[in-house]
Amino acid sequence: MNRVVPIVSRTVLSGLLVSIMLAGCAVGPDYETPKPQLTPFHNATSGPASQGLAVPSLERWWTGFDDPLLVTVIQRALDENLDLAAAVARVSQARAVAIGAGAQLLPTVDLGASATGQHQSLRGPIGTIAKQSPGFKHDVYEVALGPLASWEIDLFGVYVGALRRHRMRLRRWKPSKLERA
Repeated sequence: MNRVVPIVSRTVLSGLLVSIMLAGCAVGPDYETPKPQLTPFHNATSGPASQGLAVPSLERWWTGFDDPLLVTVIQRALDENLDLAAAVARVSQARAVAIGAGAQLLPTVDLGASATGQHQSLRGPIGTIAKQSPGFKHDVYEVALGPLASWEIDLFGVYVGALRRHRMRLRRWKPSKLERA
């Protein structure tokens, strides 16, 4: 019986503690959402658009400051940005992989050519035996030329699935105007 009392008191104590914490989170019925007061700077209509000046696009926002040094610094940063160059290279690589995945569905054609020559000495052990046979030629030349065509049929859809995955990766990527420039 002594064992039941500590368990009940712990339960009551934890319930009381949780209810006190929840009561601290409650907001009274007279709560009103505060209205944000914007300063006149945010609402000013004296910007470049209201004065008739052209607003630069977001891709070249720094040109709106008319600062040649800023334009030079940002252009140099864009030209030497290795992250951007690596991203463009990854997109080019993904395009090449997608083209390669589509090429696996096509037949392959190959053309092979070879030429070999062999001379059998008449003084060696094979030559001394073979020179006595009537049709023995100790100089043999062989030339081969032949086409080869093959087509692996995608029975289980492995290549078609790979092609779809690579095309979906390319569709997710949206080129920016900075990359096209």
